[in-house]
Amino acid sequence: QAAGKLVLIDKLLPKLKAGGHRVLIFSQMVRCLDILEDYLIQRRYPYERIDGRVRGNLRQAAIDRFSRPDSDRFVFLLCTRAGGLGINLTAADTCIIFDSDWNPQNDLQAQARCHRIGQSKSVKIYRLITRNSYEREMFDKASLKLGLDKAVLQSMSGRENATNGVQQLSKKEIEDLLRKGAYGALMDEEDEGSKFCEEDIDQILLRRTHTITIESEGKGSTFAKASFVASGNRTDISLDDPNFWQKWAKKAELDIEALN
Repeated sequence: QAAGKLVLIDKLLPKLKAGGHRVLIFSQMVRCLDILEDYLIQRRYPYERIDGRVRGNLRQAAIDRFSRPDSDRFVFLLCTRAGGLGINLTAADTCIIFDSDWNPQNDLQAQARCHRIGQSKSVKIYRLITRNSYEREMFDKASLKLGLDKAVLQSMSGRENATNGVQQLSKKEIEDLLRKGAYGALMDEEDEGSKFCEEDIDQILLRRTHTITIESEGKGSTFAKASFVASGNRTDISLDDPNFWQKWAKKAELDIEALN
């Protein structure tokens, strides 16, 4: 119960396993994959893992073990970038984006692992996004830029540098993301976490997700974005306040001098 996303994973995986589904879980961070791996071991879920440290034959062997028709592997842990290139994992029909990449193109490549040629099932993509956090703002900005990029690329087809993808965030954009995330952290009610932990997975999927269905070649692929409920209470700190961090630290009861 240390993190809302892990609570959700612990509720979601039993439902998926009972339904005969097989799952890809993507994270940007190796340390996060380590935590997820510890969880899978504790719950005794058979799994495979690929990150940037897994090379050559070991990498292909993990893919082969997961892809065998008689495989008992339930989960495949992958680093978003290391697992997003040159891998066909159509044995899975469910993909969980545990944390979103700054560049949405990398997440799209990761999702495509189970959309490859040979996939005969509808595929569900669960993107986990923590509400009232920098992650929510980052995803919204990245999605907007992705849409703008597509529009630009369509009008620039064939031009040089048309495939460079999303531009890097500016220093000000990063500062805004951090401020909004810190601001949101002060808005949470103390009992929201316990409410979330007590809900069953069907309640969470019904009340706390936004679902988008995309039709492709006559079949529907369902994409679900999971958001986490937090309080709508406001604080009295302006995001544009030049002394934002000092006032935030005071409300959060942090000694900013000690941090410096």
